[in-house]
Amino acid sequence: MKKTKEETYKTKKRILNAAFECFFSNGFKATSLEMIATHASLTRGAVYWHFKDKTELYREVVSETLKDADVVKYAYDLPDGMEYAERLYEVFWFAQSENPKVDFLYKTLNFVADSKEFSDLKEAIQLEKVKLFRYFVEETRMYIKQKGIDVTSPEDYASALFLLFEGLFLTKNISVGLAKGREDIERYIQIIIHDLL
Repeated sequence: MKKTKEETYKTKKRILNAAFECFFSNGFKATSLEMIATHASLTRGAVYWHFKDKTELYREVVSETLKDADVVKYAYDLPDGMEYAERLYEVFWFAQSENPKVDFLYKTLNFVADSKEFSDLKEAIQLEKVKLFRYFVEETRMYIKQKGIDVTSPEDYASALFLLFEGLFLTKNISVGLAKGREDIERYIQIIIHDLL
C-alpha cells in the first residue's frame, strides 16, 4: 500500500523528533540509526527510506533546529513598544530558560568546531551568532539615538551583551557558583547597560 504525502511527512517528522532527542541526549557519535528508529517506534528501513545515513539525518536535525531556535527571529517578533532593557531580558531568557533547541545548538557547535565533515554546520551556527551580535548592535544604536545619549561606541555595549550571552551558555552545564536565574540575568544586563538607562 502506497503512503500518502501526509503519512510520509508525519513519518519523517517522527524520525526528526526522535533523532533530535537521541542526538541531544547522546551526541552524534554515540547515537545510531537503530537507536533513532527504536525511539521513533519505526524500523531502521523506514529511517533509511527518508535519510541515506546518520550524517544526512544529523544535518537535517541541525538545520531544523536552527530555524526553531532562532534567537534573533524571536527578538524581532517581540512587541514593538517593548523597552530596550525589557527586550534584552526577554531575548536572554528565551535562550537561557531550559530551551533544549538552543542548548542543542551549543552542543552541536562544540562538536562540529573541529570537524571537516561538518564545517557547513559550523558556518551556519556561526552565522546565527553574527546575526545575534548585529542585533545587539542595532538595538543599542536605536536606543541611544532615540534617547539622545552621547555614546561614541554602541558596539562596546553590544560586545559586552554578546559575551554575557555566550558566557552564560559556556557555564550552563558546569557549576562555577554563578547565579543564573532570570533576576540574576537581568541584573547582569543592567550592569552592562546601566549608564544608558
